[in-house]
Amino acid sequence: MKYVNIVDAKEKLAELIDLLGNNPNEEIYLTHNGKPIIKMTPVEKISVENRIGVAKGKFTIPEDFDKWDEEIAEMFLKEQTMTNDSRIAEYDSLNVYKI
Repeated sequence: MKYVNIVDAKEKLAELIDLLGNNPNEEIYLTHNGKPIIKMTPVEKISVENRIGVAKGKFTIPEDFDKWDEEIAEMFLKEQTMTNDSRIAEYDSLNVYKI
C-alpha cells in the first residue's frame, strides 16, 4: 500500500502504472490535502479459456441454417457483375433509381 499526493502522481504517473503492472497485489492511494481520494489497483487478468466455449450446449443450430447460402452468394455475384448502365436502367414504378 502506497500513498501518493495527487500532484506528485501527475508527475510520476508512468512510474505508478509500472509499479501496479509489476505487482498484482499493490494498491496505490492518491491523496488530496492529505486525505485518500482515489484507490488505484491493477486490473485482474481475464483468462481466455473462460470465454471460449462459454455457450457450448446452450443452443442448437438448425440443420437448414445455411440453406440460403447459395442464393445469397448468387445475389452478391449478380450485383458485382451488373454494369452501371444496367443499374441506372432499373427503376421502380415511382421512377426512383435503384443503385
